[in-house]
Amino acid sequence: RARAAQKKWQAAHPRYTLQRAKEWNAAHPDRVKRSHAWFHWNERAKKMGLTRDALLALYDARVKEQDGKCAICGKEPQSRDARFNKLVVDHDPVTKTFRGLLCSNHNTMLGLAKDSPTVLRAAAAYLERHAAELERHAAAKEAQAPDSVLVPFPKTKQSA
Repeated sequence: RARAAQKKWQAAHPRYTLQRAKEWNAAHPDRVKRSHAWFHWNERAKKMGLTRDALLALYDARVKEQDGKCAICGKEPQSRDARFNKLVVDHDPVTKTFRGLLCSNHNTMLGLAKDSPTVLRAAAAYLERHAAELERHAAAKEAQAPDSVLVPFPKTKQSA
């Protein structure tokens, strides 16, 4: 009951509540950081039907198993932004099972492809087609006389 009354009071006084929260956060940056990390792991674990401690243990074991590298590209995460300089948990959204650890880019790639192997195969085929065109272009360029030059596309009024 007291919590409900507190929430009601906070809703009635949003400016004061926000100001107090900002002051507390500024005074306790270490606790804020821990709180955000705790919340992140709790939410991720909940989505997978695990406890936070079980997910953290699974994460640590998989980091060792994958040698700290992305399961797709095999590289350690490299980012100027420290938030993205770690491996992220990849899980199957349907079965909620833990699949592995990925770098942020490849986790995003799977999410944008909606975890569809069909979409990813089509994307790979698209890239391979264009890579073949690029190779043909390079071969044609090498076959030309050394002093000949490829003629660029003519400029239109809009691009000039």
